[in-house]
Amino acid sequence: MKSKQQEIIEIASLLFSEEGIKKTSVDIISQHCGISKKTFYQYFRDKETIVKDVVINALSKIDNYIKTLLEIANDAIAELINFLKFLQANVAVFTPIFISDLLKFYPTVNDDLLKYRTTKFLLFLYKM
Repeated sequence: MKSKQQEIIEIASLLFSEEGIKKTSVDIISQHCGISKKTFYQYFRDKETIVKDVVINALSKIDNYIKTLLEIANDAIAELINFLKFLQANVAVFTPIFISDLLKFYPTVNDDLLKYRTTKFLLFLYKM
């Protein structure tokens, strides 16, 4: 069973990917989660915290999948095809509107994402 915090992160991910971070207020997230704004703030210090947690959650899914993929794939092409299918199905939060808002309004979180991309994601692709 998912924790309430994880549930909030997943719902916020969907909202951010569809409407963007700027247009998705804490009120909207709380309403979609069926919680009060006060309850939201029991789990997250502010909106930037949930934005960062959404990114961390997505990157964690990628990390876990990469570990599994490296153990089960037979060749580089199979790894790449499986990985791209996984990204398409599971990490849809990184839509153009999400990335654009991240760049404009949350540059430190964007920097973390870029760091991940250069230190882990590209390293995985090079290993294939």
